[in-house]
Amino acid sequence: MDKCRLSGGELIIVRSGVNTGDCAVIPEDLSGAYAAYDLILTFSPNASAHFVSIFLDTEIGRLQLNLVKGRAAQPHINADEVSALRIPLPNIGEQQNLVAAMDAARAKRRAKLAEADALLAGLDDFLLSTLGLTPPPKDERKVFAVSANAVSARFDPYFYSPELTMNLRMLAAANAQSLGSLTSFSDEIWKPSNHDGATFRYIEISKVSSITGEAQAEESLVAEAPSRARMMVRNQDIIVNLTRPHHGSIAQITPDLGGCIASTGFAVLRNIDPKLNGSRNNYWEAEPRKRLWTCKSISRRFP
Repeated sequence: MDKCRLSGGELIIVRSGVNTGDCAVIPEDLSGAYAAYDLILTFSPNASAHFVSIFLDTEIGRLQLNLVKGRAAQPHINADEVSALRIPLPNIGEQQNLVAAMDAARAKRRAKLAEADALLAGLDDFLLSTLGLTPPPKDERKVFAVSANAVSARFDPYFYSPELTMNLRMLAAANAQSLGSLTSFSDEIWKPSNHDGATFRYIEISKVSSITGEAQAEESLVAEAPSRARMMVRNQDIIVNLTRPHHGSIAQITPDLGGCIASTGFAVLRNIDPKLNGSRNNYWEAEPRKRLWTCKSISRRFP
């Protein structure tokens, strides 16, 4: 156990599993903790653990790690392989300057993220106020009863939760319309055998951010297209994940993603009722990101 005991300042690298190659410098307040199965590195005075950690997280550093960890069926690296990694080594003063610059950039990033989180947290209230809706009192009971007469074909407890019931009543009172009456669901299917190029752009569920509502496409080989890569998407479509709903993957397809292929795990909403869009100069068209955040806010508040 003694050789796994940390004193602070060491660099630890994940040795095995899905996070193989991830690394971090041990802060002083974790002195006395144990690193278990991780590799523990200490450095000579001319090398900074923080600098090495930053370099290993760059593209060049990751390329080296990916090369050695991918040699086995399960990702794994050992001490000899880590020892052979090539690290550029400016003098210790330059290393410290680079670390300070990175720390400043990360601090600025954290501040911006905190600011964005604060803005997003206020969108629910803004949306409800704009729509003239007054949310019912919160009812987060975990234990509740439902009469047998009120039970429909569905029998999952969440469907009958008091909070959802009150939200649905509020929406009904506001003359809310079903989504199906405002849009159609596209069934435009892509067939790899009809594709001209060697690659295609693929959107899978994990490539849609649940925070920003932005989708990303990945260039993939047609010859290796998974069976679920079949849904053709067009500009202005909205994709909503049907599988793995905990991801909350909802995004509007932007012009640069038009013609991409999405997973069959998405529903593709198309031909949105023009009443929802209005003129091209209104709020919804001028602020597409806010529109997506608003949709996601609705989905969180009114499942």
